[in-house]
Amino acid sequence: MTLRSRGFEPAIVYVDPHSTFRGMQRDFPGVEVDVGGARDYVPKVDAKIRRLKEVYRAVKSGLQWQLPESLVKDLVAYAVSRINIQRTSALSENIVPRVAFTGMPVQYQKELRFAFGDYVEAHEGTDNTSRPRSAACIALFPVGNSTGSWQLFKISSRTRVRRTNMVKLVTSSLVINAMNAIAEEEAETTNGNQGILEVGYDQQSTDKEGEGKDETPSENLEEIRPEVQQEIPTETPPDSLEQSEEEQQEPAQDDVGAESTITTRSGRGIKRPTRYLAVTKLSKQDWKENEADRQ
Repeated sequence: MTLRSRGFEPAIVYVDPHSTFRGMQRDFPGVEVDVGGARDYVPKVDAKIRRLKEVYRAVKSGLQWQLPESLVKDLVAYAVSRINIQRTSALSENIVPRVAFTGMPVQYQKELRFAFGDYVEAHEGTDNTSRPRSAACIALFPVGNSTGSWQLFKISSRTRVRRTNMVKLVTSSLVINAMNAIAEEEAETTNGNQGILEVGYDQQSTDKEGEGKDETPSENLEEIRPEVQQEIPTETPPDSLEQSEEEQQEPAQDDVGAESTITTRSGRGIKRPTRYLAVTKLSKQDWKENEADRQ
């Protein structure tokens, strides 16, 4: 809509595969919205973004105070305004992009008299009261209108105002301390909100993990289920366990006597019942006697 208000009729728009951009395909009849693939590389767009980031870093590094998070978007707008008043090789005419888009010449005396972060005293008007006629502000970016107005950040009320009459002054330590205090306050608020979200998430996960668990104290189990406690088998003595394991072992000798005595590692003799001899293992003597009887 902004392009059409200036008399431009775009034919095709290249966008990323975002849901918001995909929904714009039917909002502008006559304009083709070309949705690209994920991580597609567009050289012209990437070059513009890289240049914008370089201007942003250069201006931020030159500030005398810490940049608050609320002024990040204003610094981006300032960087864009500075790029748009410079001639590019994309235009064949000797004209800057903003003039080609708006049709209004750039007032360089008003556009370049301030920079982002400058301390200015903006005129607030006159009346019959004793209130101050100016307000301490921080210059943000030029609006780009015909009068050469600027968007300012009013330190006392922490609001954005638009003024045309202002005077640049030296940035004093009071202004630096005030802006650093605003930046620290916003950083603490952001960190506090993140901590609240993390604590809330941990509390919800703890509540969900505790659902469905038996909250009955362990000391009252004997009173509630005495029959269960009585049915628990007693522990087997170590001697009986050792003896049961020895019964399952194979005989240490091949020749088993008539008494079926098995010698164990502990040196004790265990007599195997005679009914197990037919199904477990026979001695050589018994096997020979059985073969002789069969023949």
